[in-house]
Formats: sequence, structure tokens, C-alpha cells
Amino acid sequence: MQKLDPNSENLNEELKPIEKELTNDGVKVSKELASTAKELDTAQDKIESLKAQLQERIDAVRAIRDGGFGTIPKYMERAKRELGDLTLSQASQYKKYQNQAVRDGKKADSALAVGKVDEALYAKQSQMLNQARARVAFENSKAIKKLRIKLLDQLGRMTRSQNPIMIEPNMRYFYTHMAYQMGLTKYDGLKPVDGFDMMAVIKALDADADIMGDKEATVQLEPWIYEMFDAKSPRMFSTLKK
Repeated sequence: MQKLDPNSENLNEELKPIEKELTNDGVKVSKELASTAKELDTAQDKIESLKAQLQERIDAVRAIRDGGFGTIPKYMERAKRELGDLTLSQASQYKKYQNQAVRDGKKADSALAVGKVDEALYAKQSQMLNQARARVAFENSKAIKKLRIKLLDQLGRMTRSQNPIMIEPNMRYFYTHMAYQMGLTKYDGLKPVDGFDMMAVIKALDADADIMGDKEATVQLEPWIYEMFDAKSPRMFSTLKK
């Protein structure tokens, strides 16, 4: 900065360059302050934008957790109702619903990651329902396991290409017809030429009591077996005695 001569007769003239220099410095400072303020405003806007995005994600997660899904008992009730309208075979395929639930979960995560909240909600709802279906189907599979295994084993032994077993006609029809009624096979059995005799089956089942899951069974079939056997079409799971 220029030095002043206190003995100068023209002090004002000497002050002018200094005043101009200070003015220029003031302008520079003002510009720098304005630039800094603008950067701060931009940073603040970015911060607010990030906060808004974060809040949106939080709201989306809360919506998925709390919104519109109902309670687990309601999902279980719906799953039981839906699977009750399927054949016994269809209503016990729990792995099918487990796999679908996994796929739904991945869809929900992917949709949420890109902000597609509605899509994520729909996928999450489907996941919860399929999880309920899988749980119900697993319980169903346990309920019919003994009978199902017995029928599939007998069908395999009777229909294998090499050395199929020879079985009494009434028992053969009983096994094939029950398998058809349970949805385990697409084709019904053929009745014996002389007509079907259920009493012959009841007596023969004394040695196969495990088909009812009851080691003490002798000559008495449970009502639901009669109902399933006599139905005009494959029975739904809701008709199975629990």
C-alpha cells in the first residue's frame, strides 16, 4: 500500500489511489463472500435434498412394514381358505410357495432401492401371502403324508414297466381311485368287472392299517375316506379330516 507524506500539501490527491485500492479490495471481498454464500446455499440445498430422499426411504420402509398388509393371522386365514379349495396334492406343495416368497422378497428390495414404492408394497404383500401359503401347505403335507406315501408307493408298484405287482381287483381300484381323488394322478382306476366291493378292501386293510395312520385300525374306515372315495370329482383339501 502507498505511504503518505504528512507534510504533503495535496493530501487529498495522495489519498485517492489508496481509496481506490481499498474500494477494489472491498469489491473483491464482496464477490468472494457472495460466492461463498452461494456455495453454502448450494450445499444446504443438497443437504435438504438428501434429507428429503432419506425421509422418503424411511417412509417407504414404514409403509411396507405397517401399511395395508393386515395381520399375520389374516394372511393365514386367507391362505387356508385358498388352499382349501385345491386338491390335496396341490394344497400340499409348500416348496412352490416358499420359492415364490423368495422371488417376491427380491422384487420388493429391488423396487424399493430405485424408489418404486408402490411396486415394492405390492411385492411385499405378495411375499407375505406366499409365506402364509407355504406354512399352510407344509401343515397340509404333514396331514396327508402317510396316506399319500402309501398310495404313491402302491401306484408305482402296480404300474412299473418291469415286474408290476399283481393285486386283488378291489384293492387295486381302491388305491387308484383314492390317488385320483387326491389329485395324485390324472387318471381314475377301472372298477372290477364284477363290481366294486368295499368290504373286501376293509378286510384287506387290516394288514395295511398304517394307511390311516392308526395301527389299531381293523375293519372300520373313517368317514372322510368314504366321502373322498365317493366324491364325484377329486376332493379339495378342506374335506380332509384334520
